[in-house]
Amino acid sequence: MPDVYQIVFLALFFVPAVLFLLTQQRTIRLIQPHNRRIEPGEVFLQLVPLFGMIWQFFVVTRLSDSIRKELGETSFSFEKVPEEYKEKEDRPTYRIGIAYCVLFCGYILPVIGSYLFLAGMVCWIVYWIRLSGYKRKLEEKHHSFSSPPSRP
Repeated sequence: MPDVYQIVFLALFFVPAVLFLLTQQRTIRLIQPHNRRIEPGEVFLQLVPLFGMIWQFFVVTRLSDSIRKELGETSFSFEKVPEEYKEKEDRPTYRIGIAYCVLFCGYILPVIGSYLFLAGMVCWIVYWIRLSGYKRKLEEKHHSFSSPPSRP
């Protein structure tokens, strides 16, 4: 029988982590296969202990490059993306994503590890929000091409 602490840990950490991974996966699924730099199911490798700490860097980088490639096609323009989601390097979500990865890895450091983890949580939440914004933009793009043109 699981004790209360295990259930609380599961609720506070594992459930949001899986919801986050589902957001990453759904975002990748909205990207055309020829623009993907990572496959949707590969995001769940982040759940593998130790390996996931390294793999998260690859996911953030490849997902960013996939979004950039998808949004860079002539059928979609960065000008349509709200200012808060634009990044100077035109690598959507990359900088904040790498920041959360580095800060999460810093958790293993003595003394400052817990502070780095808290900063990583903030960056992770900001990354998730930005990624969700791009996911919505990709959904809009997908729906605009899948629905027939309206007649006046």
